[in-house]
Formats: sequence, structure tokens, C-alpha cells
Amino acid sequence: MKLIFAVMPWHALEFPCLASGILTAVAQERHPEWEIEQLYVNLRWAEHLNRVSAGAFSVEDYSLLGNEFVYDLAGEWVFSSAFLGVDKSSISAYRAIFPGTSEQFDKVLYAYNEAPEFIGCIAREIAETKVAALALSSTFTQNVACLALASAVKKISPQIVTMMGGGNCDGPQGMAIHRNFPCLDFVVRGEGETAFDQLLEHLASGKKSFFAVPNLCWRDGGDTITNRQSAYEDMDAVPRPEYSAYFQHLSNSEIQAYIQPALIVENARGCWWGQKHHCTFCGLNGSNLKFKSKNQSKAVDEIEALAAKHKTLDIVVADNILDANYFEEFLPMLKARNRDYRIQYEIKANLKQPQIELMYAAGIRHVQPGIENLSSNVLRLMRKGITGARNAQALRDLEASSLTVSWNYLVGIPGETDDDYEKIIPQLPHLYHLQPPRAGATRVSIQRFSPFFNDPKLGVSTKRPHAAYPLIYRLEPQQLAQIAFFFESAPQGISDAMVGRLQAEIDKWIEAYNNGAQLVFNKTDDGVQIVDMRLFGDPRRTALRTPAELQLFRALRSVISRDGVCGIVARNAGCSVTDVELTLKRFLEAGWIFEDEGLLIGLPIDVSPNRSISSDTRARLCA
Repeated sequence: MKLIFAVMPWHALEFPCLASGILTAVAQERHPEWEIEQLYVNLRWAEHLNRVSAGAFSVEDYSLLGNEFVYDLAGEWVFSSAFLGVDKSSISAYRAIFPGTSEQFDKVLYAYNEAPEFIGCIAREIAETKVAALALSSTFTQNVACLALASAVKKISPQIVTMMGGGNCDGPQGMAIHRNFPCLDFVVRGEGETAFDQLLEHLASGKKSFFAVPNLCWRDGGDTITNRQSAYEDMDAVPRPEYSAYFQHLSNSEIQAYIQPALIVENARGCWWGQKHHCTFCGLNGSNLKFKSKNQSKAVDEIEALAAKHKTLDIVVADNILDANYFEEFLPMLKARNRDYRIQYEIKANLKQPQIELMYAAGIRHVQPGIENLSSNVLRLMRKGITGARNAQALRDLEASSLTVSWNYLVGIPGETDDDYEKIIPQLPHLYHLQPPRAGATRVSIQRFSPFFNDPKLGVSTKRPHAAYPLIYRLEPQQLAQIAFFFESAPQGISDAMVGRLQAEIDKWIEAYNNGAQLVFNKTDDGVQIVDMRLFGDPRRTALRTPAELQLFRALRSVISRDGVCGIVARNAGCSVTDVELTLKRFLEAGWIFEDEGLLIGLPIDVSPNRSISSDTRARLCA
């Protein structure tokens, strides 16, 4: 028996599909009666668009639709033409709500018009192979592409069994998808390894009843049956993913030259912070918030094995947060292997400098630290468990260790006020030497499973599915509300005018950082020299020599309160509190300190030999 696992747009082109890789490995280990083929339809789609447009629709355009406009459901709307048919009224309606430029909409429309023929071609190809089953995994904007393919395959070969799982099938979404779309025979909610394993066994043996398969939605006499939720998967029992099909396809692809492939690995599921204090805006993990991780030695061995097999050192870790225990064995073991890994990881921003240095030594080069905002009050409203000053310290220490950083400046939090930003905006020029939020100021979206969605007391009392959903599903409002992941509400928090002010300052920050802004220090024979190159022009050099200056500078390497710092420094320096207060005032006026709610953090970065800056810049800083 043959099963095709189709990886649909808009899965990233740069790495294979984790779900497909794991479930293929499950089938290969436990079900020799099944032949599993992975079909990377996402790569085929990017190739198709690039080819038929003669290069006008590029790999970058694919990534634009798949990443930048996720929250606007552009990718879902594109494949609605293949699922529901091309509709002129839908085109005009979506154009009216699309937030991008007219040139960007032209790209979206081009893909919309190409989708029906493309899906039809893939469906005929699948049907002609005489497969027994088609498996699909849907996360974010893959839903409609999956439904379009399942529907097209069923029209050609109704006997082919269709099944779908993934993040878009969790909780009530999975039940509603199965109930509304007969083109899917089975839908798996939540984790899929056990369900997939047992479903393959039932299908191979010809069983007609599926009550025993956990997490499964299926039909009995035309009615949707929703089976019990299973216990969480044991991460150490999850097999190493099988990625050969991806790398084989890419090696022969006409767009190969435009893609730098990476591996994707999974060391943990859930979120240990979210278990204690679920961030109010976060809808990730769905019903699977409970944190669990792999044995640390096993996690290292899997990375080693995959890197050796596929000859790539670029690795994306799918975990929503780095296991705090991984500093004990996992990272030291990776460091000891002495590979030139380039690993991406999501972390919590409260890490200490030695931990950051260990991450770099282990091969982590890019992090997403979940900074989200620089106002302590707004961070409290988010339940982030961190202060604005501590976030600024994280940006400083990550920059000092040469890790690249991705973060968003989230706004629109119920309860925030313009005053929260009036205190921060004047300080943003002080941060020009640290990595900016390149996506800019972004109003938070209301996501299913988030506390904002589940608890009206947090400030979002009314919400509705995103305006694009009626265009891509054509279902009754009640059904749309169960399928939707992204929701809209009345604007919360700060005014649009304040968002505009913040965005304008972030734009200046991005420009300054891109132009090599620096604020560094180096130790001299008689003290410390601070070199300021945050604005255009020659470096400004300041020597710190007095006991008050040097003790205050050292105290500000960690977050410290304004109320306590002057007394502590005065005692250590053997000087008066007044002297320290005057020195502190001078440091603040120079923009060497970030302050929020009475907490202070020094901003200059040590010019260490390991920091990745150009030789020309280093020469100017150290002259």
C-alpha cells in the first residue's frame, strides 16, 4: 500500500517539513506494509510560479506571501481559487482589505490565478500513481491549499483515503474542518504520532471502525465522530525525521540557486514559561502547552546524525523556547563536538551573559528572544515576566556575543497607554547600536488559544474572525468562528498616532544600526574609555577615571535600581552620594543608560576580540 505525504504551500522553502519527516519515520519503523512518498508541493509551487512568470514571481515573492502576510491570510486566499473557483467579487473584496502595496497585490493575484491549474495538475499526478492514501499537514496558511488538493484528488479518485493534521486542526478547528469538508476522511487533532501509527494499522487491516484511534475525527454513517484526546507523546520515543525527499528534490530544482537549505529539528514541545504564566497574546501550542523535551544526549546525537547525513550545518530548532536544563548537558555537549553549526533557537530574554556565551560556543548564531516591548508596564500586561531594562540588557549582551536577533515590537495591548511609550521613545536613539525590531511596531493579533481569545476580562470582549475568512471558505459565521485562527477586534491600547510615532523612531533605529552605529567601551591603563558612534560622524571618546565614574560604570553592567545605586556606588568608591548623583546625571545625558520604572542598565558594549565587527570599525573604535 502506498501513501503520499504532500507538503503544501506555504511551508518555507529553506527547510524540510518536520511533521512529514517525523510521520514518515514512524511509518517506516512500524509499518513495512506501507510505502511512504514525500511530495514537496511547496517547492513545486515555487518552481511553477517562477517558471510561468519567466522569473517575475521569484523565490523572494514566495517568501513574502508565506511570511510577511501570514496574519492577512494572503496565502490562504490565493488557494481559495483552486478550492472554490476563481471569483471576481472575491478578488475585489480581498483587494479592499489587503494591507500591502498595489505591486504586492499584483503578485498575490498572479498566484491566485495560477493556483487552480497547478492544484489540478498535482491532483492528477497523485491519482495516476494509484496511491491508497494522501496525508497532509496544515499550519498557519496551509489550510486552503491542503483542502484544495484533497478535494481535487477526491474528484478524480474517490477511493483514495485523505487525512490531515497539524496546528490548524487542533481543538474545535479540527472538528469543524472535518464536519464541513467531506473531502477529508480523517482529521487528527493535537499530536499525531500515535494517531498516525494506529490509523495506518487500521487502514492496512481493513478495519471500518476507528473508535480506538486517539485524537481522530472520522465518519460513522455520515456523522463526524471525535475520539478521545491521547496522552502527550514521549519526546524520546519520537523518531528522527526522514528528510531525504526534500534534499533530493532541491538538488534537482531549477530554484536551487536561490535557496540556502537548513535542517529543522525538534527538541521540545510546549512552553515551560506558558505553563506558569501564559503570555496573553500567544496562541502557539494550542492544546499542547505542557512542556516536555528530549533527553539531552539524544537531542545532540540527532543533530549530529542529520547534519552528517544531509551535509548541512544550518539548523532551525522548532521549539518555542529553549529548555532551561539544556545549559547543563545539551549545550556543553554541542560545544564539545566542535562543529561549525549555525543554529537558530527561540529563547527567553532573561539569560545571563555566561549562558549567552555558551550558546554561541555551542553553535547558536541566531535567536528569537521574545522581547516584544521595552515598557515594563506593557510587559506586565503581556505576562512576559521581565522588565524593560532587562530586555535592553538582553539586546546588549546578545549584540556583544555576535548573535543575530529577531524580535517584534508588539503594541495594541489592552490596558497600555500612550504614557508607556512617551517614556520609551526618547530613549530609542540610545539603542541605535543594538539590534532593532525589523518588523517594526506591530499591533498584536488575536489568536485562537491565546488568553486574549479565551478570557474577555483581559480586555478583548468582542472579536470576529479575520475579514478574509468568508472569502476563503464561504461558510456560515458559526462555522467560520470554529475554523478561524486569527481574529479581529476594535483597536486596543495606544492610538494609531502613537503607533506612527513609534514606527518612525524604529525606522531611524534600523537605519542607524544598518549604518554601523556603535557604543562600546575598552579598558585602559587608568580606567575605561567609552566610544560613541551611534550617530553619523567621528567617534566621541570619553575617559572614565574617577572612582565614582568607574564604580558606577561597573554597577550598571547589570540591572540596578536608581534608588539604590547611588548609595552603593558611594560606599564602594569612597565618595559622597552627591558626587555619584552628578555622575549618574552625566551618564544619563550621554545616553549610556536605559531607564524604565526606576531600573537602570548600562548600554556600552565591551570591544571583545570575539565580537563580529569590521576591521575598519574596530580600528576606529580602538584608535
